[in-house]
Amino acid sequence: MIYYLKKYFKTGCLLVFILSILSVGIWGVIFIQGKKEIQRQTIAFGAHTAQAATHKIDSVLSNISRTAQQFADSLSHRNFTKEEIEQHLKKVADTQPYILGVTVAYLPYQFNPKQRLYAPFYSKKEDRILQTGELYDYTDRTRWNYSAWVFNPIEKDIFWAEPGYGPAAQAVVTEYGIPFYDTKDPSKKIGVVDITFSLQGFNKLLNTLKLGKTGYAMLVSKEGHILSHPREDYLLSLKSMNDVSEETDDPRYKQAVKKLLNKETGYVEYLNPLLNRTSIVFYQPIPTTKWSIAVNIIKDEIEPDFEYSYKREIILSIFILFALISGSILLFKLYKAERIWIIAAEITFLLLVEIGFIWFRHQQQPMFDYASDETVISDVNGINTFINQTNGESEILHEDKPVYIPTGIYVRNIEFKDGRLIGLNGSIWQKLDTVLHKDVEPGVSFPDLSTDAEAFNMEEVYDRIEDGHRVIGWNFRLNILNKVDYKLYPFDRKDLKVNLRHHTVGKNIFLVPDADAYESLIPSTDPGINKSIPLVGWDFLGSYFSYEYKNLNTNFGLQHYQRQRNLPELSFNIILSRKIIGALIAHILPLLIIQLMLFGVIVIFSKTQVEISGYNTFGVINSCAAFFFVIVISHIDLRNTLEIEMVTYLEYIYFIVYIYVLLVTVNALLFSSAKHYAFVDYNNNYIPKLIFWPLFMLASILITLVLFY
Repeated sequence: MIYYLKKYFKTGCLLVFILSILSVGIWGVIFIQGKKEIQRQTIAFGAHTAQAATHKIDSVLSNISRTAQQFADSLSHRNFTKEEIEQHLKKVADTQPYILGVTVAYLPYQFNPKQRLYAPFYSKKEDRILQTGELYDYTDRTRWNYSAWVFNPIEKDIFWAEPGYGPAAQAVVTEYGIPFYDTKDPSKKIGVVDITFSLQGFNKLLNTLKLGKTGYAMLVSKEGHILSHPREDYLLSLKSMNDVSEETDDPRYKQAVKKLLNKETGYVEYLNPLLNRTSIVFYQPIPTTKWSIAVNIIKDEIEPDFEYSYKREIILSIFILFALISGSILLFKLYKAERIWIIAAEITFLLLVEIGFIWFRHQQQPMFDYASDETVISDVNGINTFINQTNGESEILHEDKPVYIPTGIYVRNIEFKDGRLIGLNGSIWQKLDTVLHKDVEPGVSFPDLSTDAEAFNMEEVYDRIEDGHRVIGWNFRLNILNKVDYKLYPFDRKDLKVNLRHHTVGKNIFLVPDADAYESLIPSTDPGINKSIPLVGWDFLGSYFSYEYKNLNTNFGLQHYQRQRNLPELSFNIILSRKIIGALIAHILPLLIIQLMLFGVIVIFSKTQVEISGYNTFGVINSCAAFFFVIVISHIDLRNTLEIEMVTYLEYIYFIVYIYVLLVTVNALLFSSAKHYAFVDYNNNYIPKLIFWPLFMLASILITLVLFY
């Protein structure tokens, strides 16, 4: 009988080993292919986005080019009066929303032999005609910065200008120029039709693209100057891509810039030095012009690599676990009766290693979920992207023009009052432009305050004018209700979220982070946090600003309430990670010691050793009762500490130990019974001793897989 059991056990191990090895191979291939597929989809998404952006820009530029060509053709076929030209200028400007102004510039004495210069410019912003010739001499070649927009089209037929400051438009602009001809001599060029674009218009166009949380698109001119970028200071300073490439030491990014300027198509991954995150830059030329476009996407915002890898690595590790157990049994012939204890010890050890591996991988999860709807603000680009997107949405919804108030926060202290109530105190401030915000009252509201009477206190500490801004600051103390998930305790995290709104209801007023007040908005640098806060049992992972879009189900009685849906709400987030060592010492170590004691009870309690050990059935029951009360007291202490209603991961381990206390008690009763039970009587309670630890670790890993997977 034993021979056949050993044979079947050996055959079973061989079958498990073969299946495990096959599973490791197959799943490994699936895992690798899956990562490649994610990478392929990411690249396809980026390439498609770059193509869509290119098509969008090219379509606008083509329409402008066609409009300018039609106007130039009209001027070449007949002579227009001043009134007709000026009316046509306005008509052309209204055909495209991105046009800032249109100019018809005649060469000297070509419009009227008695008038040297005639160049009416229609300013769309001011809705009036300006005479460029009265502002400066646009035919003076010694001042090329002022005359290039005329002579470049004359000499090159068509010309897409480099960005520069337009005196008539009074903004940083770029232009498209095309010549027109004498009605009597089709070969004689007598003037230029020039269409002026605001670079901010390109920004609005490109920032309607959804490129993850912090991705953005850049438009680059023929000579490498930036035409569109979320950072407006790049536009105002006419920064070039070569200047931007010098801000990083990554050779891959520098190579991408070279290819971009060479009008090539492709992509490159590089490490963003500010965010310490991998970015992918997609670049390609724009057909209508000699410009190029670059789309910069943060890789893990569109590629859920951690979530994909984490779950599949766990499955792969389970297959490896089965392969190791079955393979070692076959290799070292552990199926022999005298080595059966080695199998139990090996299974226990490998299951413990597997649990440790799951714990370790879980702790490596990113600070925030890139796949969520939360928009993380980690630099000025993110703020500008949010502003541009919100402006675009407001235009589509025909809302009032949004007002943005820079707001900052500094948290000096944090207190955990119970499982959900968190106390904070610190400073908060706002900067209001004395001109743009002259009709806006400063103020902040906190929508997640608790309902107790002492939930909120705000005291003004300064109100002064600095550099054209009214800066007002308050000291605050508040209690907020925070949604904290303790399910994985002690491997949980806290996301302390302070939601901020402007106190005015029903107006298009949004708060934005005051980036100038912080050294950096990168989450890992802990902006807005006193790093010396004494938080027992917790470590700071980082802090950051973000936006969440809320849908309200009321208009608060205001008939014309704006942003009732898709309302962006500024949040200041503090991410804390629990110090696991404290929980391990306070709870897991005592449970492990009790398990060791229970195992000792089974080992020393036997029918043949009662007189030697002095340990009888009543003694076992007394010991188990003592263990039970110790566990209950520890469990109650845990519940009182957390003050929560949900069942945590650690509590499931408590439940397993409860069951073991009960099983040891039942084992003692069966073992001492006059009846014979093969399970406990075989070889003096041998089977319960053998499976004690493997069964405990198996139950623990099942709980771990259910909660952590």
